[in-house]
Amino acid sequence: MRVSGSTDDPAGPPLPAPGEEGRLPEVRQVEPGVRLLLCRCGHSPRLPDCPLDCRQGLAFQAERPRILLLCRCGRSRRLPWCDGSHAPEAVGFKARWRRFWAGR
Repeated sequence: MRVSGSTDDPAGPPLPAPGEEGRLPEVRQVEPGVRLLLCRCGHSPRLPDCPLDCRQGLAFQAERPRILLLCRCGRSRRLPWCDGSHAPEAVGFKARWRRFWAGR
């Protein structure tokens, strides 16, 4: 059993950088069989990962190769998935997509 994304794992993903860059979503590529424990409450110190002792965490197991867009700001209404709440309001599909990558 492979487990990834636990905050109890010292080799887990790094903490978000301070400032604007830390609010962008995390793009995580997962392979089949990988298990993640993802934060749904927004209070984890290592968003988007959840501590093992949290009762609200979402246990996710990839059944196929996937690319996940995960929230790191804690404001998403669809935690652990990023819904763009970190970015200013945008009109139209192209504008909404561009707001994810603003400042890069």
